[in-house]
Amino acid sequence: MLEMIFMILVMTVGFRILRFAVRMSWGVLSVILSIVFLPLMLVFGLLGGLLKLLLPALIIWGVLSLLSPRRDQL
Repeated sequence: MLEMIFMILVMTVGFRILRFAVRMSWGVLSVILSIVFLPLMLVFGLLGGLLKLLLPALIIWGVLSLLSPRRDQL
């Protein structure tokens, strides 16, 4: 009986660690994408002549970043 309780507790801790790892990797990926990939996409799009496509995306991104609450102020 104690082995069964121990296995259940170990699985619970394992699932919590897995959930934390997924949330942490999602946060790191979103930071990398917003700091590295988005500016590179804008620069290469500008160089490639895609200004008409990127300008509305940049406006939407700017408005959303102004309207979204900052995580350090929550």
